[in-house]
Amino acid sequence: MRYLLVGNAPINGMEASIRDADVIIQTNKCLHVDLIPREKTKYVVITNTGTPSKKVVRHVRKLTARKKLGDFSLVFARNEAYSEEKIRRLKAAAKGFFSFFRSYRSFRCPLDKKAIAAEFKLIEIDADFSAELDKRLMALGMKEDQLPSTGLIAFEWIKTLMRSGDHLEPIGFTHQGWDGHPWSIEAQLVRPYTQE
Repeated sequence: MRYLLVGNAPINGMEASIRDADVIIQTNKCLHVDLIPREKTKYVVITNTGTPSKKVVRHVRKLTARKKLGDFSLVFARNEAYSEEKIRRLKAAAKGFFSFFRSYRSFRCPLDKKAIAAEFKLIEIDADFSAELDKRLMALGMKEDQLPSTGLIAFEWIKTLMRSGDHLEPIGFTHQGWDGHPWSIEAQLVRPYTQE
């Protein structure tokens, strides 16, 4: 099985990778949806942090209505229970990231998961996976007040689905952006898979 994980950076010249993939995983707003056969997208992995997720769900709903996406599962990358526990821990330790969460209320807006589950096949990555990923990233140098990007969570989660002989290729990732993510560590983990 060939898995292709597609980020939001340009993917020009990747036609062969798209053609050869059995399963395509898109992230957040699926910016390259017009380049990807609808039947190949099996997972759309989005952040799960309130208002940003609500916007992405609305966007995915439009893509579905326009028949840009076929039979896929919507995957919430950030486990809500684990995120809340991390916020409590950072608050108790007076870490800077909690201040960001407190000042940016949209990170705490609840999602109507029942309504979303009535509309999409819904998967929420579990709290144990989230905790273990944070632990591994912190062992590599991620600060406690950072968190992995949606793309890295998707990358690590898809690896748990793979079997012997399967291949995973990430495309469209620059490992740059918001400083709440540990980009250099993410690049160390992902780049070896782009050279297979």
